[in-house]
Amino acid sequence: MHGKSDLGAMALPAGLLTIERHAFANSSLSAIELPQSLTTIEYGAFQGCRKLTVVKLPAGVTTIGEQAFWSCSTLRTVELPSSLTTIGLGL
Repeated sequence: MHGKSDLGAMALPAGLLTIERHAFANSSLSAIELPQSLTTIEYGAFQGCRKLTVVKLPAGVTTIGEQAFWSCSTLRTVELPSSLTTIGLGL
């Protein structure tokens, strides 16, 4: 999905544990629904998603990698769960 220009909104499938490094980087993603199974968001996963405005992380997320939301210039709200134990630099 990296760099894809026509994503818009999407829901990720149940059972997904990890959003891989640069998975949605520099894409046109505007909204995302994350599954309750998610535990890890890797380095730069949403880096440069300039249309993304709100992210609500599910209760099971424990790790957000470095620069996961770097340069998301319209991102205004990120809801962090109490399960979060690691946040990388340059969130």
